[in-house]
Amino acid sequence: MKALVLALLLVIPTVQSVAQEPTPSNNAFEVLVPLTCGPVQEVLNMLKNAGEDMIFIAEAPSTTDEQLFASVWINQQTQTWTMLMTNKERMVTCILGSGTNFAMFNSDQFI
Repeated sequence: MKALVLALLLVIPTVQSVAQEPTPSNNAFEVLVPLTCGPVQEVLNMLKNAGEDMIFIAEAPSTTDEQLFASVWINQQTQTWTMLMTNKERMVTCILGSGTNFAMFNSDQFI
């Protein structure tokens, strides 16, 4: 997985998300976070080459009226995971996070 992230950092340009000021109605705020982004197919090919398969996808809200999709990819054998955000109109995918040693669970176990 480290090799995958390193390859992405070398091949795909890094962008930063836009920061916004906190609103008086809540304490939540946005921060600048470096994101590795690239053409959708290139990012997906790298995940497939790392043996990761998509286990979750959902439409995500957008302030620009563009179609965004969040997805989670895992490799159960190596215990690696990657979380993506894809902009369908722009055909760009950004890696929101990745790591190792995940655990699958059933929410009924915690109720």
